[in-house]
Amino acid sequence: MDSSPRTLSLCAGIGGLDLGIQLALPGSRTVCFVERDAFACEVLAHQMEEGGLDQAPVWTDLRTFDGTAWRGCVDLIAAGYPCQPFSVAGQRQGEDDERHLWPEVHRIIGEVRPSLVILENVPGHIRLGFERVLADLAGLGFDAEWATVRASDVGSCHRRERLFVVGYSNRTGLQGWHGPQRQGAHELPSWPPGPTGDWSSIPRGLWPATPQPKLRGVDDAGQSPDRMDPHRDRIDRLRCLGNAVVPQQAALAIRHLLARI
Repeated sequence: MDSSPRTLSLCAGIGGLDLGIQLALPGSRTVCFVERDAFACEVLAHQMEEGGLDQAPVWTDLRTFDGTAWRGCVDLIAAGYPCQPFSVAGQRQGEDDERHLWPEVHRIIGEVRPSLVILENVPGHIRLGFERVLADLAGLGFDAEWATVRASDVGSCHRRERLFVVGYSNRTGLQGWHGPQRQGAHELPSWPPGPTGDWSSIPRGLWPATPQPKLRGVDDAGQSPDRMDPHRDRIDRLRCLGNAVVPQQAALAIRHLLARI
């Protein structure tokens, strides 16, 4: 493992989890995105043009994605698979929901055989379907650590609690990773200083996201599709931002979990 881990991003959305990984693992780069939503793909392309995300191909169908072609080319798989089957805001149909894509993520992890897996979903997943995820990871040779982190934990103006999971080899652990455990991740405070507190002792990449003035209740965080086209349908913007994760939130969770491992 070199110091620049290569990430395959599944169910990438508008790249919030990828930006969080870049903050938590400096030097990492995404080498391929898999995302079917057309507007989200447009945002990814825009972010690549602006330099916010790495230049990488975008595959638009998770079910037809062949992970074997990426074996040996990818160190880390990130996946923010759809939360609707597990969310308390939905019907909680779990595996019976047509949007249940964990089996495809599981398949691709097995095909690629990465050293590390980072997953993101809603906290309701812990009570529905999470045992299956842990069992599937164990079957592929991964142990896992997980935690829930709120966007407000990194100074955002809304709660947006999310579940984060780090899966790692149950044989070698994090051997070979140049991870944040060597960058003082264990020194992060248990509680954030708050929007008006002193953040000077905290890494700059984890400072609070900036509130987005045009879309109430969501963070800009350098990834808002609103910057692309002011006349774009507001529903598309809200849907993508609502499904996204705040990068600083993801970074805090990843640093915490890697340090725990």
